[in-house]
Amino acid sequence: MPSMIYYTPYGLRPGVPSASAVRPIEMLQAFHDAGFEVFEITGTARERKKRIQVLKKQIRAGKKFDFCYSESSTQPNMMTEPKHFPLVPFLDARFFSYLKRKKIPTGIFYRDIYWRFPEYRTQIPRIVDLGLKVFYHWDLVWYKANRVTLFLPSLRMGKHVPTVPSERFVELPPGAKIRKNPKKSEGNFNGGDLLNLFFVGGIGPNYQLHEAFKAVAETPGVSMTICVPQKYWEQVKPQYEPFLCDRIEIVSGTGEELEKFYDQADIGLLFTKPISYWDFAVPVKLYEYIGNGKPIVAASGSNAGRIVEQLGAGWVLPYETEALKKLLEKLIENPHILREAAKSVKSIQEEQTWKARAKFVAEHLSR
Repeated sequence: MPSMIYYTPYGLRPGVPSASAVRPIEMLQAFHDAGFEVFEITGTARERKKRIQVLKKQIRAGKKFDFCYSESSTQPNMMTEPKHFPLVPFLDARFFSYLKRKKIPTGIFYRDIYWRFPEYRTQIPRIVDLGLKVFYHWDLVWYKANRVTLFLPSLRMGKHVPTVPSERFVELPPGAKIRKNPKKSEGNFNGGDLLNLFFVGGIGPNYQLHEAFKAVAETPGVSMTICVPQKYWEQVKPQYEPFLCDRIEIVSGTGEELEKFYDQADIGLLFTKPISYWDFAVPVKLYEYIGNGKPIVAASGSNAGRIVEQLGAGWVLPYETEALKKLLEKLIENPHILREAAKSVKSIQEEQTWKARAKFVAEHLSR
């Protein structure tokens, strides 16, 4: 059985619905599912130190590891302790230097680059912002020094990543978790009931859905379910109130609670305003929709739109009310188009799973 090291500079958080918590757990399970013997190093700095010592003892005894895969934090590595302090600036860098000396190939999934965008740093004091940037750059310095392969959600993100040579970048998008035996599959819509659009996630500056709300409000025969944490909805509700109607439902839920909403849904919604961040970002919900067998409506000018188009997983439209209305009216009049789109999504599910992502990592790092 091939052996690998799985490393995160923080403890895993089962049950937390955010993408940054879900992905590390899914990738860990995916390596197990792919048949690897996994040596796990996760947790606080103290916990990681203990596991590193155990690992080194095994290596001294002759144990061989094919590669090491790591999932980074949204925080700088030195700030991943439960309360961000005390700072731990050298533990992770020294460990990856050790792996380099032992000729064990290493890859790190670099989660985000929002810290390079000024609009995402407006809520913190300037001195804190400057300190964080120094810490983020330090991570990239030791990634480069240790010849780490940097897995990115999309290669388009690479143009915003400094210090590490671009030849070290490899694309590794999120994966799909295929739901078995959903109640509504392969496009059950027959034109006699309401065509249902489903969106799950936060709503705010990153996810602006105004044109979708307008289109649904102006299109009889269409309903929309928006699953959003209540606190986020309360913040943006005044913006969307003019478009609310009895065919638009605002709900909350996570995990298995989402299944009933997916059972009602015909289409997964990523029809959001294509701001600069979405030129390279890859929403996990795109692959969640695929895992649930839902064709997707995405906005052109976004990376999500490019992925949907590349995979043949739905429709890509200009972010305009009229464009979405025309599509919805067409699908109501021609339900077979929706059924064919759903079948197309089902046909690509297996190649987009978390397990497929883990196998790709192993193949790349083992070359």
